[in-house]
Amino acid sequence: MHGENIFNFKADSQIGVVVGNEGQGVSDEIAQICSQSVSIPMKNNVESLNASVSGSIIMYQIAKEQF
Repeated sequence: MHGENIFNFKADSQIGVVVGNEGQGVSDEIAQICSQSVSIPMKNNVESLNASVSGSIIMYQIAKEQF
């Protein structure tokens, strides 16, 4: 939940997407090899989305910027 707003993110090269679970996120080892992190802004104190839904939103937003 502590990353650049996905709606402001611009990919300038090839990227990979890593999605952590709702409770613990990604492991420290994985986080250390990532160069950036993004988050999805939430309203009304919503804490998280299902991981597959989050991944879908992030991949859609990245793909949308490519075309």
